[in-house]
Amino acid sequence: MLDGGPPPDSEAFAKAVRHRDTWLARNCDGAVPVRRADDRTLASVNWQLESALDGDVWVIEPD
Repeated sequence: MLDGGPPPDSEAFAKAVRHRDTWLARNCDGAVPVRRADDRTLASVNWQLESALDGDVWVIEPD
């Protein structure tokens, strides 16, 4: 999963994040993401997890 070192540019970063999110969706039985409801950066992974895990995703909002 780890490719050794940080991605060299934003395109490589986005690819690495998509790879991570896909791996999580395929290999988890459930998820407990901690995120703010208005944080759009994690909205796509949350949707992907919800779809892959049949709703076994429980979001915790930080104080």
